[in-house]
Amino acid sequence: MMVTRRRTAALPLTTAAALAWAAAAPTSAPAASVTLWACHGPAGQALGVPPLVASTGGDGVIGQVGAGCAGPGDGGVRATFTRPDPSGGSFARWRLDVPAGVAVSGVRLARSVFGDFGGTTLEDGGAAFGVRCEAAPDARCAASSVPGIDVSSVQVDVVDDAAPRGAVGGVVSPAAGKLSLSVRATDAGLGLARATALLDGAEVASTDLGGASCADLSPGDAHVDLPVTAACPVTVPDAALSVDTTTVPDGPHRLAVVVTDAAGQATTILDQDVVVANAPVLTSNTATLAIGNGSPVSGAGGPGSSTGDGGGSGSGTGGAGAAACARPELSMFLRQRPLRVSRGTAVLRRNGRYRFGGTLTCLVNRKRKPAKAGLLIDIINKVGTHSLLKGGTATGPGGTISVILAYPSSRMLTFRYRGTDGTTARVSIKLLVRKAAR
Repeated sequence: MMVTRRRTAALPLTTAAALAWAAAAPTSAPAASVTLWACHGPAGQALGVPPLVASTGGDGVIGQVGAGCAGPGDGGVRATFTRPDPSGGSFARWRLDVPAGVAVSGVRLARSVFGDFGGTTLEDGGAAFGVRCEAAPDARCAASSVPGIDVSSVQVDVVDDAAPRGAVGGVVSPAAGKLSLSVRATDAGLGLARATALLDGAEVASTDLGGASCADLSPGDAHVDLPVTAACPVTVPDAALSVDTTTVPDGPHRLAVVVTDAAGQATTILDQDVVVANAPVLTSNTATLAIGNGSPVSGAGGPGSSTGDGGGSGSGTGGAGAAACARPELSMFLRQRPLRVSRGTAVLRRNGRYRFGGTLTCLVNRKRKPAKAGLLIDIINKVGTHSLLKGGTATGPGGTISVILAYPSSRMLTFRYRGTDGTTARVSIKLLVRKAAR
């Protein structure tokens, strides 16, 4: 008589090396807890048979049930014998392997067993499941019907506690238009899933690293379910993120890049300030240059008290008693629309009043912060081969800079700040001045 017993069997772990397989964890499980599935997924979706490796001996036979693992429903894989009394030492089993770099916590099978086992043992622990004849070699296992096991799904809970790591290239400041970032990342567990860029905490760009084969089998809940063969890459040499800086106003912003692995663990691999300048982009990148012997400049002279760019009592330190600003970084750009832009150079109306603006930041306790109000910024005009310090302007709240200038002729305009630690930050903007057409 054939006896069929269908159940989901919980399997004990035998040794640390055994590939134990566990049931799906609850949705409240931590982000590093993942359920891997073979043959069929949590909703009965067919996953195919490749993750299961078959082996037989003697009278052992492996096969499939219904549509097997390639079709939805109750189909699956089968392990049985060719006759009721197989030779001793016969076996039929399936083995399942999981990715390296994860810790396994348990196993479950959705299984049916059938037949009279007699001297036949049901194997469903460790790295394999199947049937085995325990009788001595050349003897027969006592059975009145052919025994066997059908399995429609295998589930294993694993813990991936290796967070992803990485680095980002392509960051520039000031930034304008599309900022092209290059992400290089690696993961020692289940692999990488996603890279995301954020401006001021809001997502502005994202790229899928794992593809469809690495997609969660149950996207509707908080728990991660993956096929055991999920092809999540463990290394990404060059993933691109395109950040559109025109979605935020000009000025300082916080740029971050986060890499997430297949277990849902996220690592911030970039978190820094960038200055956005889109109105229009006429400045070069900030340059910090070492000058002098590192002694503060007294600032005894006022605006216009120095001739030339290379010496004098420059006002950039803000005078005696001004707040210290070490390792300054300066950004400046034209706040108003010019007559036109010719080969990257702004064309301004002769004697027209134009507003220029920007920011000054300082290094305070190893962190970059906006400069205090009242620090003086030199404005240097170079016409032909002659340079002249033509006054200056002062920082406002939050290190902001705003000044209105008018010029009768073309020139190189340089904004300069000399830090109290002897370093200088300067930004130069080339201006073409033309008489406006009538």
